[in-house]
Amino acid sequence: RLIERGTETEDTLTTRLGNAQAELDYGLAEGNFDAVVVNDDLDRAVEEFEKVVLGLYRKRT
Repeated sequence: RLIERGTETEDTLTTRLGNAQAELDYGLAEGNFDAVVVNDDLDRAVEEFEKVVLGLYRKRT
């Protein structure tokens, strides 16, 4: 998608992809977050997000 836009150089694409990989690795490392919701399917992501939020809410009450 970024390539088709024509707004990024090859160097900036490489940098962005490297940053994205580092962010994914951090997000998936144990202990950094309580939950990870992958937004590759909107309906499923919303369902997972709702479960996470409701679970956190129930823990506090």
